[in-house]
Amino acid sequence: MDHEPKQVVRGRLKEKGWDQTELARRLGLSSTTVSRVLSGPLLRSGSPWPVILNALGLELVIQLRKVGGDAPALHGDPPDTAHERGA
Repeated sequence: MDHEPKQVVRGRLKEKGWDQTELARRLGLSSTTVSRVLSGPLLRSGSPWPVILNALGLELVIQLRKVGGDAPALHGDPPDTAHERGA
């Protein structure tokens, strides 16, 4: 992949007109937590990166998710994945 994942996330924040404080608010996290996550190691046990990526409509492959609408709901499964679990 040509892009550093954190740079892609920062670019997506800019596209959405969000700053780290807004992302933290939408995720129910502190601004300090989001700042630490965006500046720390990409993944480790218990990392909130998957939640952050989901909130921004990104997948771990760090590309825009190909689903309808903007970003899925911030809590629970994205709307188009319930059928994959057999729900």
